[in-house]
Amino acid sequence: MMPPDQTPIIKLKNLGPASERMLAQIDVFTAGDIRTLSPALIYRILRDKGTPVSMNLIYALEAAISGRHWLELTSSEKQTLKEACGA
Repeated sequence: MMPPDQTPIIKLKNLGPASERMLAQIDVFTAGDIRTLSPALIYRILRDKGTPVSMNLIYALEAAISGRHWLELTSSEKQTLKEACGA
């Protein structure tokens, strides 16, 4: 079940306190913020700021806004995300 836009980061699947702190640095606080920017853009912003990020973050963000665990993403979804973030 897709979480509502106002759902705080800490309440989303896959994202914990470390992710919450990292995302707050770029003013991302809710599921709606992730949807508005897109997981790929968030990944690129963080990477370009010098924040150490991995592909697992983009997978976690994508799955979080659809209410899934990141391991449930298909290979095709993961490939699309990799291409979108320039990895």
